[in-house]
Amino acid sequence: MAQPKYEYLDHKTLDSYYLDVCRQMASAQYRPDVIVALGRGGFDFGVKLSNWFDDVPMVPVMWQTRDGQVRDEYVLREILRACSEQNSQILVVDDMNDTGETLLQIEAAIKNVLGDQAPVDWAVAIENVESDFETTWCSREISRSLEPQWFVFPWENWWMKQ
Repeated sequence: MAQPKYEYLDHKTLDSYYLDVCRQMASAQYRPDVIVALGRGGFDFGVKLSNWFDDVPMVPVMWQTRDGQVRDEYVLREILRACSEQNSQILVVDDMNDTGETLLQIEAAIKNVLGDQAPVDWAVAIENVESDFETTWCSREISRSLEPQWFVFPWENWWMKQ
C-alpha cells in the first residue's frame, strides 16, 4: 500500500463540512432531541450542531479506539436511559468515519440498552466509503483504497500554527 498523503485541515474547512451537514438536515427537516458527541474528534462538531439547533443539548462521551482505547460506557448508558424515558431522537456525531470501528461499538452499546429500533442517526464530517459502518449524514466522502490519506485535524496541531 502506498504511503498516505497528509492533509492538514483547518477550522474553516471543517466548518464548511459542518455547515454542509446542517443544510442537509434542514433540507430533510431533521431535528434531533439530543446530540451525543464522541470525544475527542466529535466535540467540535457536537458543540456547533448544538448551537445550530439552538436548544438541543450536546452530551460529550469519551470513546476512542485509536488513541488509548477509552470507552465511557457508563456515561453512554445513562444518556441512553434518559433518552429512552423521553423517546428522544438521538444524533451521534464524530469527526470522521474511517473504518467504522468506533461507530459500530457505539451502535452495539445503543442496541444493548435501547434495542434494535432505537431512534438514532449518525453524522460525521468525513466518511470513508469503504467503512464497515454507514452514517446518516456526512459532508465529504473519501476512498482510502483509491487515495491513501491521513487527516490532521486542527485540534491535533494548533500549536504549530502560531
